[in-house]
Parts: sequence; C-alpha cells; structure tokens
Amino acid sequence: MPSSEPSTLLLQRRGYLTPYRQIAFGVGLLVLTVAQASVRYFRLLTGDTMLHPDARLVWQPLARAVRNGAALYVDPAVDNKPPLFEFFNILVAATDAYAFTFLLCVALANGLSAVLLYHLFVRNGMRRTGILAATGFVLVVPLVNGHAVNVRSFAVCAFLFALSVRRAELAGTASAVAILFSQYLVIGVPVVCWWALHGRTEDVSLRRWMIRFAVPAVGVVAAAYGTVLVIWGWPSFVGSLYWSLGVAEQYFTAYGPSLWVGQRAWRVYTFDLVGRLWPLLLLALAGAVAIVTKRATLPDGGGMRHGRLLSLVGGAAGLFGALLFVRPYETYWLYSLPWVAGLAAVGIRTVGSGLGMPI
Repeated sequence: MPSSEPSTLLLQRRGYLTPYRQIAFGVGLLVLTVAQASVRYFRLLTGDTMLHPDARLVWQPLARAVRNGAALYVDPAVDNKPPLFEFFNILVAATDAYAFTFLLCVALANGLSAVLLYHLFVRNGMRRTGILAATGFVLVVPLVNGHAVNVRSFAVCAFLFALSVRRAELAGTASAVAILFSQYLVIGVPVVCWWALHGRTEDVSLRRWMIRFAVPAVGVVAAAYGTVLVIWGWPSFVGSLYWSLGVAEQYFTAYGPSLWVGQRAWRVYTFDLVGRLWPLLLLALAGAVAIVTKRATLPDGGGMRHGRLLSLVGGAAGLFGALLFVRPYETYWLYSLPWVAGLAAVGIRTVGSGLGMPI
C-alpha cells in the first residue's frame, strides 16, 4: 500500500511496510472467530448442542484409548485421518479440556485462514476485494459448521499458508502439513506449485525449485509416519498406512454419500447446504461470470497481478468445489469456502460498479 495514503500508520518490518489498520483488521478477524467458538462452547455447556459426531464418536474415544495404553491405528484406536491430526487430537485430549481447547484451536485456524486470504489479495493489489473475501469467509464459516471441532480448518489454514510464503522449503512443509491433516489436500499441491512458479520475474530453475519443495515435504510426511513406528511399533505403522491411504479407493468407490454412491443422501445434503448458502453462491456465480467474461470490476490498482490471482481464485473454487461430489457434508465445504468467498467478493464489486455504487 502506498505510504502516502491518509490515515495509514506504518510499521517498518524487515524491509516492507505493514499498515496498522491491516493489523487491526487481522486482529478483528481473529476476535470474530474466537467469538464464534465461544458461542459454540457456551452452547455445549448448556446442552443446546453436542460435539461434532466425528469428535464425539471417534476422535475423543481414540485419544482416550491411546492415553490408556492402546496403540494408535490398532483397534480400538482406529481412524482414517493422517498421523499429524491424530497427534494433535491426542495432545488436545491430554489437556483435560478437550472441547474448549479444540474449539479455540479451530477458531484460531479459521481466523488465520481469513488473514492469509486477505493478505493474498493485498499482495496482488486488491485490498478492498480482500476485505470482502476475508469477512465473507469468516461470517459464513458457522453456516457450514466450520466453527465446530473439525479437521478441515487446519488443513485449509496450512494450504493458504503454503500459497502465502515465497520460499519453496516453507511451501513444501506447509503443503505436507495440510495433507497430514486431510488427505484431500494432495490435490492442492499442483496449485501451490503453479502459484509459486507462474509469473515469477526472477530467474528460477524449475528443477531446483521442485527439489527444494519436495525434499522437506517428503521429510515431514516420513517423519510423521516414522513417529508412529517409533512410538507404537510395526502394527501401528502398517495400520497408519492402511487406514490413511489403503482405504482411499473404497472411500471413493464404496462409501457414500457421493454423486455415484448414495445419490439420494447426496442430494439431501447438497440441497440443504445450497439452501443455507445461496446468497453467497449467487454472488460467487456473478464473480465467476465476471472473471470468465473479463468484466470483473476491481478498481484497486495492481495491473497484471489481478489476472493471476483471479485465475487462482476461480480455479481453486472449481477444484475444491468438485470435492463436494465425493462428500457433501457441512465441513467439507470448508475446502472451497475461501475461494467461493473470493469469487463472491469479485461479484459484489462488479455488481456494485454496474449499479453505479462502486465498493
């Protein structure tokens, strides 16, 4: 942002300028997500709601079994999530304040995701659009139960971090963390690589960048599964590979609801969520049409950077939105929600401009 802009106070940070109001906006996003978690926790205390079924029926009992001496990934401590999430789940259970700690961590992950989404727009000269996207994301999170105990908030946060860093090593590490919370984020790796390499002005060797990206990513994955082997032994290691990787084909071909297995249930879940989110989805559709037809109105400045970011937003929305054909459950919408919110922000600005009300 230009330092001459009025009402903007600046902090010098490692060679670039960070406006106070950007920091305040980020803090506001975090406060809002913590407030959402606080309301959720109060409802749990009063019996007005219950823990997410995955947490109540699988994750908390698994953590309890491991603490009582059971081996992870061996009956009765069996789950299909990757090791890093299981480690996190066990650590949260060790606090003896499972719901409070987990909800707080989910809130911070959602808030940080909103901040990272906002700065992704800011760095590409689209500050106002970023404000709308980040705010929309945070406000809609409760509608998809994303403020409840879930795994996807952490995976999405790590993925957005991978897109936000410039160093290949950090991008690779963050991508591996995302995958080790949710296997779905494997499809995000090509997105991270494209984003990092497309349009870079400096001379970058593709082979060298890919090696710097892949080595720490593979190292983090190997360390996670290796930890299972060291702590719980060979049966747990084999179980970790089977439950987090080996059942993947059945997950897509045998278990429902998906568009091809249990279509009726898939329609019920999908129509329910579309009914909740239709204003956001309608604005996102307007944004997508504006991008495809090259009529998006984004008077922020930024020139050629706009097109690259719009390609990322539109492509990621379509890619992660396709996961809803596999599972239409509420929290699965979190994968695409930042990008849908980004499209909606573009739609708001374009529609507003068309009505003579520039936003």
